[in-house]
Amino acid sequence: MLCPCPQVSPRNPVSLTESAANFAAAAAAGQAAALLTPAVVLQASTADGQSLITVDVRPATGGFHCSTAESTLRFWDCCSSSLLAGSNVPYTLNTSADAPHSGAVTGLCCHPTQHMAVTTGNEGEFKVWQRSKAQRRSSSSTTNNAEQAAAGHWRCSAVGGYKGLGLNGCSFSQDGSLLAVAAGTAATLWDPYETALVGALVVPAECSSSGGSLRQLSFVHNSPHLVGLVGGGHQAAAAASAGSSNQQQQQQQQQWSDQSARSWGN
Repeated sequence: MLCPCPQVSPRNPVSLTESAANFAAAAAAGQAAALLTPAVVLQASTADGQSLITVDVRPATGGFHCSTAESTLRFWDCCSSSLLAGSNVPYTLNTSADAPHSGAVTGLCCHPTQHMAVTTGNEGEFKVWQRSKAQRRSSSSTTNNAEQAAAGHWRCSAVGGYKGLGLNGCSFSQDGSLLAVAAGTAATLWDPYETALVGALVVPAECSSSGGSLRQLSFVHNSPHLVGLVGGGHQAAAAASAGSSNQQQQQQQQQWSDQSARSWGN
């Protein structure tokens, strides 16, 4: 069964400021259509299913990963069943952020219990996005004077980075107490509420010698383990027990450090 999808771009943009050389090069490479057609490259949903988050890219002549490609981060609200039945549109746009990173957006993940999302960029920053609380307002309708809740908008609440390294992915632990961010050959562990670094797990030489940095990270469900994909195609795993409080995280920091040498690559 086909389901209706949100329309990321209502039309293909045409700009008279585009370089003629770019159009000529694209036409020669058979990429003229790709210049004007955005594509969704990342997507994630909040745990309650009420918000959908997408990253779409309008590629430059060099393709989607070119430094001049234009990216947009969009936050969508799930429509109620009545609205869905009437308009056949499952989501409405809540917030749109053009160029959320100065480089390419490389990762996107959502908190398991809260309206919080994280994006990573190859310029070396990760950003925490949170939804503001709904504002109460009075309706101007003559038929209904009851107060209505206006949907809160999303905003960037914190920015972090690790030693200036490009970042290539992120993942929340199952209880949301840890955020893992791939930075070079290290899986950095953060307190997502304070944006504080609490540990770092380094990929051993035997896993990273084939080339490349960590490209993806994912916490294993119902497990204290973190799995990463190295650029060369190797998988690596580390124990990174997710504590339920900041105090537990601090107590386990040395444990992560001790376990990392034994756990990666097992």
